[in-house]
Amino acid sequence: MTDTLDVDAPVVPALEAVGVTKSFGTVQALRGCSFQAYPGEVTALVGDNGAGKSTLVKVMSGVYGADSGTLLVEGNEAHITSPQVASTLGIETVYQDLALAPDLDAASNVYLGRELRRLKILHNQREMRRRTAAQFAKLGVGLVQDLRVPVASFSGGQRQSVAIARAAMWARHVIIMDEPTAALGVIQTAKVLELIHTVRDQGLAVIFISHNLPQVIEVADRVEVLRLGVRVARFRRGEADLDLLIDAISGAYANDLPDQAPPGADCRAGCRHDRDGGDVMSRSIEPEMHGIETDTWQLILRRVRSAPVVATFAFLLGLMVFFSIKAPGKFNTADNLTRLAQNVAILTVVSVGTTFVIAARGIDLSIPSGIILGEVFAAEALRHINVTIDGEPGKAIDVAARDTKAWFILAALAAALVAGLLIGLVNGIIVAYMRVPAMIATLGTLGAGLGVALIMRNGVNVASYALEPVANAHVIPGVTNLILIAVVVFAIGVIGLHFSVFGRHTLAIGSNEEAARRVGLRVQRHLVKVYALGGLANGFAGFLSLAYFTTTSVGGHTTDNLQAITAVALGGTSLFGGVATMFGTLVGVWIPAVLRNGFIIIKVNPYWQMVAVGGVLILAVWIDQLRRRGQQR
Repeated sequence: MTDTLDVDAPVVPALEAVGVTKSFGTVQALRGCSFQAYPGEVTALVGDNGAGKSTLVKVMSGVYGADSGTLLVEGNEAHITSPQVASTLGIETVYQDLALAPDLDAASNVYLGRELRRLKILHNQREMRRRTAAQFAKLGVGLVQDLRVPVASFSGGQRQSVAIARAAMWARHVIIMDEPTAALGVIQTAKVLELIHTVRDQGLAVIFISHNLPQVIEVADRVEVLRLGVRVARFRRGEADLDLLIDAISGAYANDLPDQAPPGADCRAGCRHDRDGGDVMSRSIEPEMHGIETDTWQLILRRVRSAPVVATFAFLLGLMVFFSIKAPGKFNTADNLTRLAQNVAILTVVSVGTTFVIAARGIDLSIPSGIILGEVFAAEALRHINVTIDGEPGKAIDVAARDTKAWFILAALAAALVAGLLIGLVNGIIVAYMRVPAMIATLGTLGAGLGVALIMRNGVNVASYALEPVANAHVIPGVTNLILIAVVVFAIGVIGLHFSVFGRHTLAIGSNEEAARRVGLRVQRHLVKVYALGGLANGFAGFLSLAYFTTTSVGGHTTDNLQAITAVALGGTSLFGGVATMFGTLVGVWIPAVLRNGFIIIKVNPYWQMVAVGGVLILAVWIDQLRRRGQQR
């Protein structure tokens, strides 16, 4: 290199705190605390419990607002009011709990809240994985697993590497690392410390918080000591040994160093300091496995075998084969399978919405009220449309199927969707903003919604054929419109859950709500949207129910919530959130229907279907728990 650095020029701190105070009630956590972190160096922040380290870090990262004092980024005063503002200013934090969504893969975590998009609503997963792999290669990070598997299957050191790589990818000035080696073994700790040096050598300021003083001495270019909310000592590399640090932390020693240029200001990019102050070339991290697996078929086979839905789908196929053998010419006929598809169509619509709710670690027991209110609102909309029937004034609700008009159908559809949306919004607001447990909130709206429906209809059902063509007509010969509608809704659900940014954020919130919040997702607002989506699906199901059965059913649908939740769980969606598959939901919808239909055909008491479904459901949840326990180990 031929360029030189002006060692006499002042170096501006990448992040500086000046006279910061912060109190919690009568407890003053920070009392005029100052701090500097310089570009291209690791600044360790140490102190005893209660010294104010965590509070200072949370002030600098935007979790807390300072009572007074000044924060400067690159010499410019900054008002860091939230973690999102800190990220905008180029400050990223690696939290002690890593703030990763364990059920998402590495690339999804790295880009969470910053997804590369296609058509504005879809995420570009392939490009995100490519760029993540490039970032890992740049930092020397190697992973045993490929980039398609959840980070829950990674070792502690690998997860820490993902968190650090994410921070390094987005940080422009500062990375704050809170106890990054606290729960790691010796080998994993060594790799993380090397990764910290690699990040530093890219010119970023690294703030390293740790209680492990030998590690501090090993990795830090500068050490700042807090005690009782103020900085009491500052050391540069080589100026303090373990005993002196302990003395400063305990109050036996203090110094008052003036601000100086950071150590190693004459060290060019690409080199690092050894413990004696000299420069040695940084070495790359030893990857745990060189490269990333590229055998596509092996990856596909491994993912298929590990997917929860595979066993459920195999069970469904086994059932269909069994009933086909036991009742040849009866079960496996086109007419019977078409009837099966028609019977599960409405439940499929409901279950698509329920999948989103459960994926976000929610639950919706108000499904029956959404469906019934959808029916009642649709019927009321038709009842308020004036028409002429055989020369006499009448209402649209009384017209025959052949005389219905498109705008009658649209009016009823809009009313049903409004009904479902209202229930969903109420659920979302109560759960997200009032923090009422989802089971209690939706149980309340279940009763309230059913009550409103009974009041509107005085407990009496009303019949209408005006919507019958929506469900029972045939756009495709031999296939009713109801089946086509269910297929379309299912396809939208697949795209929405697996390929859209909305679906990705839903899974992230279900996997780790706090991690989603820390990367800037508006968790409360998103939860309201998820419950609103579930409500829309329920209202639409009510519209379809009125079209199919040609009557409201204010006393019906009482078990639709349990059927939908059972279908979602059977299909492999975790009741603990974060893991969901729309294809699995479809399989879960079909299993009870096939059992019921098959038992009737082979003349077995159909009530055994309830026993069989209950057993499969318990087995599915148990398998999910085993999977999560295995990941935690």
